[in-house]
Amino acid sequence: MDLEQLMREHELVLQRHRAARQKLLESESARQGEEWKLGETLEAVDSPTLPESPIAPNRALIVFLAALLGLCVGLAALVAREWNDESLQSIRQLAAIAPARVLGSIPLIENQLVVRRHHRMAVVGWASATLMSAALIGGSVIRYYGGHS
Repeated sequence: MDLEQLMREHELVLQRHRAARQKLLESESARQGEEWKLGETLEAVDSPTLPESPIAPNRALIVFLAALLGLCVGLAALVAREWNDESLQSIRQLAAIAPARVLGSIPLIENQLVVRRHHRMAVVGWASATLMSAALIGGSVIRYYGGHS
């Protein structure tokens, strides 16, 4: 009977030892977890504030730069077209480059139909350009003031 009692006590001591070892391992891992998280706790030093005006995009600057760029590109195209135009526009230009004297010229005769067609095309071109510009500017204004939802 003494052997059986000793065996039971031995088993109880082993169980207590295993439980104590398990608690030791759990406390060790909890301590290591706290050490690893050291410095990771975040505290709000100052509450965030919302900006009073948007930081980006600066739409007024973008529109100004786009208009300036468009004007520069248009002027560059005009200068390039005039620079490369080698046609003679008057008798004086012909006389300046021709070695012989100019004896005569054929005047440009345009009838009323051709004149009206050129005038109509110019009006349609300017009107369509004006309407497209107004639509783009109006859309930009509506998007700027109404599209910030």
